[in-house]
Amino acid sequence: MIKTNNVWLIRNPVAGWNSNRLVDEMLKLLNEKGLNPVIQNTNAAGHAEELAAEACREKVDLLIVAGGDGTLNEVVNGLATCQKEGCPLPLLAIFPSGTVNLVAKELDIPSNPENYVDLLFKGNIKTIWPASINERYFIATVGIGFDAYIVGKINLEAKKIFSKLAYMFQTFHLLTTKWTQRYQVQIDGDPHSAVSVIVTNSYYYANHYSITPIARLTEPLFYVCLFEKSSNWDIFTYLISLVLGQLHRHKHVKIIPGKEVRIKAVQQQVQIDGDISALSCLTIKAGDVPIEVISN
Repeated sequence: MIKTNNVWLIRNPVAGWNSNRLVDEMLKLLNEKGLNPVIQNTNAAGHAEELAAEACREKVDLLIVAGGDGTLNEVVNGLATCQKEGCPLPLLAIFPSGTVNLVAKELDIPSNPENYVDLLFKGNIKTIWPASINERYFIATVGIGFDAYIVGKINLEAKKIFSKLAYMFQTFHLLTTKWTQRYQVQIDGDPHSAVSVIVTNSYYYANHYSITPIARLTEPLFYVCLFEKSSNWDIFTYLISLVLGQLHRHKHVKIIPGKEVRIKAVQQQVQIDGDISALSCLTIKAGDVPIEVISN
């Protein structure tokens, strides 16, 4: 049960289709229950991280994030910065209103405003363990290769207008592309080679699919998915296996648990929680910052 009115809501006003209407409905219900969050709208990339750090320094008790996984990624990085400074962290609540909401899906957090407010006042809590990439944190997935190619082809306007259809279109485009990339990967010191790599903390991937059924946000351990072949037919079979929930059984896919991954000479885009960054060498480490989140 929430017993404080020291609450902030960090809101991404451009996240997801129809998100503003849902967030407004949720806020109206909170107000009717006597909870009046201070609303902080993001206005640029990185702003949510600044607002989350400010919320810590202002000793906010409950921090609600209305947005997708990209917005949540920024918030978690802001919280982690404050934890290193010795500031107490607020309790985190996620209202899934973005294009992709893998974290909310795994924690069984509803997007229906009425159901969400009921969940918020129940106050059930789980601890998640964001992993880090080059000293910054991510929550669900990092992708180098196929999925970074897909996400990198989608601009903000297309994402807002077409939502998940934009990802489907670029996925079909990938199937016509000649893939030549290959990466040298070290997992806990052991060498591997792959044409594409996904590192996941989460059970879910790409909305309601799964890379491996044993990954969990609530454990300080990730899983590395290595794709070994890159013909158009191979990529097609990866997609079919993913849709059928059988990617972990594909003969050209290896999935390895780990706590530290190093990938050298990456000179292209990297997908981090659904957003794109340009990085060279990557060092990915398992979670060391526990964050408490309201969940089912």
